Amino acid sequence: MALELRQNIKGALLSGFLSAVLSVFLFVSLWLIYYFYSLRIDALEIKTVSSAAAIPETASTTASDNATALPPLSFGVFFDTFSSSAAVNLNESDLYLDKNATAVLYPPDYDWRPASGNIASNGKESDWLVPNDFEGPYNDRRCLGENCLKQEGNSLSYNGKALVLPVDLKKSDIVAISLGSLDKLWLVGFTLKDGKKYRGEVYYFDGRTFSPLATPAPIISSYFGLFGFGGEEDDFLIIYGAYEGIAYHIQKDKLTDVSRFFDIRVMNNGFKPEIIRAVYQDNINWYVFSFTRYRPRLIKLWQNRTPEIAGETVFEDLFTPADESAEFKLLETGADKIVILSKIKSAAADSWRVFSDYGFKNDKAGSLVFNPVIYDGEASPIAIKKIVASRLDLDAASLAAVKFLFADEGDRWREIPLGRDFDFVVPTLKNFFLKVAFPPFQDKFYSPFLTAVLFDYYCEK
Repeated sequence: MALELRQNIKGALLSGFLSAVLSVFLFVSLWLIYYFYSLRIDALEIKTVSSAAAIPETASTTASDNATALPPLSFGVFFDTFSSSAAVNLNESDLYLDKNATAVLYPPDYDWRPASGNIASNGKESDWLVPNDFEGPYNDRRCLGENCLKQEGNSLSYNGKALVLPVDLKKSDIVAISLGSLDKLWLVGFTLKDGKKYRGEVYYFDGRTFSPLATPAPIISSYFGLFGFGGEEDDFLIIYGAYEGIAYHIQKDKLTDVSRFFDIRVMNNGFKPEIIRAVYQDNINWYVFSFTRYRPRLIKLWQNRTPEIAGETVFEDLFTPADESAEFKLLETGADKIVILSKIKSAAADSWRVFSDYGFKNDKAGSLVFNPVIYDGEASPIAIKKIVASRLDLDAASLAAVKFLFADEGDRWREIPLGRDFDFVVPTLKNFFLKVAFPPFQDKFYSPFLTAVLFDYYCEK
């Protein structure tokens, strides 16, 4: 009985073992079949992709491929910073390109005529300064009421009493001192030799002590220069008048670098700047003139009724080779006119003239039209397919008002969306033209100030 039981148990175990082995065998077999089938599929896919990649570019494609294929495109750039009028169609343009300011603006509206006897009498002889010699010697005198700060070379005196210079400059190599005044304070600029470069330091003087005027960055230049100052205590300019100028606009505690308005072309090899601030309501204009002998110059800065200086223009046609120096004094400010009296020194005699500024000729829309867009240097026709980037460098107040346009030979002008891509289809090769359009303004003293144009594109040629 016991033997029979043991045999039955042994048979059951053997049967279970064989069933398990058979199950494992079947599982492994099915997995191997799946595995090799997967390899076959991958091999087919790899073969298909490799075959497609191996098709040469010149091989024929399907009709569907031909319908979407694009010809090769070339990348082109149009960029103008207005250092000359080479890219501009002057015959079709009525805006003004100032080659000294390297910018486009509305034509300035002004006249320059001899002063009548009554106007000339407004300038008392004692009110006029002595023209500056850029290379020295340096002598100057600036008075606020009955109090006067006087310079003789590198020495200063106040109401006849010698002054001790700021202690910070005790060991400095002072090569020039420049004086200026605001409403209640004087400004003194020191030009220091610092190794192979020049360093500028500016101090307030209140009649008792010197206080440093800190700038965001040190005034360091490779070129010798003299300082000029002008304005009032909470709104004035300081200009380091070197071959390449450095300038700041100070408004209370805010200092803005405006050196870009005083680059090499504007600075005429360097001069001693003098500054006039002309205000009518919220309209502020600045007139910077050179008071250095044999380098007369008048520059205007305007703000477009904003807190920031927006643009500049240089009045080049005022002086003759015989004019030794020119000094300016503000006579009148109004809504439609700013009048400035000038004393011109020449070898023959002194004379007085009146500069009347009427703002800009901006009562009608103006445009600047460019010559055809050139890709290959030969003005060959092209088919522009995509505008990649477009930009107008303008004063902030004018960004929304000024338009950038393009047209083909059909003269159908279309606006370019600034700052983003623009796709379109041109079926044939053509000449393309660009145009900048200024709107009219009621404010005679408002003008956009355009300093650069950028136009990147893809084309067929």
